[in-house]
Amino acid sequence: MPTLLPDEPPADAPPALAAIWPLVRRWAEGDDAVRFALVEAAGVAELQSLVDVGRPLLPAINEYLDATGDAEHAVPYGDLAQAILEAETELRRRS
Repeated sequence: MPTLLPDEPPADAPPALAAIWPLVRRWAEGDDAVRFALVEAAGVAELQSLVDVGRPLLPAINEYLDATGDAEHAVPYGDLAQAILEAETELRRRS
């Protein structure tokens, strides 16, 4: 789990994204191998929850990243988006 992220979301994060900051802190890992290991180690229920909550917010994440020019403080949301997509793949693999 990322440990260097602040407790609070970025001040400019839209409310819907600020609300999922705990997911960012849990899943946002820039290193592909580490993020994959997080996804692989998670249980089905946790992965499904990540997908259920995160999937509908992918457009908002992309908009936020575009609006900030992929600013460093926004990049963890992009890492979360990657984790969401990887969780979907992992759930399909397990079914």
